[in-house]
Amino acid sequence: MPYPANGLSEFDLTSADQAARSSHNSSIRSSHQLLPSASSTQQLEQKTIPPDVANTLEHIVGQLDILTQVRIAVVIAVVIVVGVVGVVTNKW
Repeated sequence: MPYPANGLSEFDLTSADQAARSSHNSSIRSSHQLLPSASSTQQLEQKTIPPDVANTLEHIVGQLDILTQVRIAVVIAVVIVVGVVGVVTNKW
């Protein structure tokens, strides 16, 4: 990316800085040329999951959701009990 001559003076770039920046920019441009174009990529084959497997996975995820909710409820209950015990025994 070329820089205007008057813009470089603002940054106090030396000729070595300018050469390094130019080299970096040209290496970026050449790396972009190595990327495959959209026309050279292949379409992925669509695959489907058998209904039995999909149902089993949905069941497992549902059970995990229930377990997570139960665990959160237990943690909340423990916090409440500890708080009540602390207040009753004047430990808080």
